[in-house]
Amino acid sequence: MADWGAIGAVKSAVNIPVIANGDIIDAPSASRALELSGADGVMIGRGAQGQPWVLAQIAAELAGQVYRGPQGHALADVILKHYEDVIRFYGPDLGVRNARKHLTWYLERLEGGMELRNLIIRERDASVVLKRLTEGLKNCGPIIEVAA
Repeated sequence: MADWGAIGAVKSAVNIPVIANGDIIDAPSASRALELSGADGVMIGRGAQGQPWVLAQIAAELAGQVYRGPQGHALADVILKHYEDVIRFYGPDLGVRNARKHLTWYLERLEGGMELRNLIIRERDASVVLKRLTEGLKNCGPIIEVAA
């Protein structure tokens, strides 16, 4: 568990902006980190895995607004675009391997997503993964809560 109070000790000892990090996964945890640390802001690491929109969601909720991340086709588009971008950046061989962790993070949050993950996780052909992913996302259900 992150020690946000220890960050507060650092904050009171320096005259530069201090950012709190650790165990921040949503607006309530971000708010609590800010409260306990007195930090100037928060940084989110693992809490954004499989849900990169959570950064905008947390910022909106801390500002008293509502933000809903992508759902349905919009979510499928985010996942597919991320996969295609990884393949384009790393090339098909390394890209397929690098994309596996990202796909797992996305798919573990979807109802039926782990079955799709199991179907594609060992595939080495980027185009086969893309085809299976495109088809499989049509059959996945809504986002489900996963343990942090």
